[in-house]
Amino acid sequence: MNCHNGEKYLTDSLQSIINQKYKNWELIFWDNCSIDNSKVIFKSFSDKRFRYFYSSKYTTLYKARNKAITKAKGQYISFCDTDDMWIDNKLELQIKKFKNQKIGLVYSNYIIQNDIINKKKVFSKNDLPEGDLKNFILKEYKIGILTVILRRYFFTKEKFFFNNNYNIIGDFDLFLRLQRVTKFACIQQPLAIYRIHKNNFSIKNYNLHILELENWLKSQKILKYKQQVNFIVDKINYMKVLLQIYKGSKINAFFRMIESPFSLNKIKLFIMLLVPLFILKRIKDIN
Repeated sequence: MNCHNGEKYLTDSLQSIINQKYKNWELIFWDNCSIDNSKVIFKSFSDKRFRYFYSSKYTTLYKARNKAITKAKGQYISFCDTDDMWIDNKLELQIKKFKNQKIGLVYSNYIIQNDIINKKKVFSKNDLPEGDLKNFILKEYKIGILTVILRRYFFTKEKFFFNNNYNIIGDFDLFLRLQRVTKFACIQQPLAIYRIHKNNFSIKNYNLHILELENWLKSQKILKYKQQVNFIVDKINYMKVLLQIYKGSKINAFFRMIESPFSLNKIKLFIMLLVPLFILKRIKDIN
């Protein structure tokens, strides 16, 4: 658990870990130079499985994740941020999947809890795929890092750490690299809760998300087919048009949209252009 001033929802997150039916776990709590009451809240829990580490200086999210991973002792690694929560049978159900030695990563569906409009919904209404997911990750990327468990072997032996240069797409980049060497399994029921609130990092840094995807695409050597490149190009164009819509620049958004190749995203954007902005902001989250 990486924490930087995460006091607001921290108690809920920590309690959701304690409530796990599977009991053989440890929590590496990486305090990334918090100046709020995060440490006090953490220390109020007396569970011996809680391990506290304070960073000597503030780092980016993925560098903090990498440092925390090196402190772990278990065979598996999972992630729960200070505003996330786990369903009580998450670990119990996912650990069973690792009996298959070909499986290196297990993820699941999850619940989106929107505190801004006070609503909940299941992230994916359709079944999520398993096995070889390269094209799935490139085209849709529906793997929530808060649901993931993976073998620590990949970090200790194979050196598959997060790329420290990223602030937003580090998990996308890591999971795509992992797909080259292992298979993914999925549990279809929601096993975690992702909370949307005004301070979500991904919402505040939407421009940065676009920039990181563009830079990632320029540096890639693992995309073998033009279709794979097109998946990312389409996603970047979609994000740019959506951002213009949210800024109220619907004319610019319209011309950028019609210049892009036909795709399902293009249809979605056309519909969004017709929806009044105040309604759109209530039903569609930039994240």
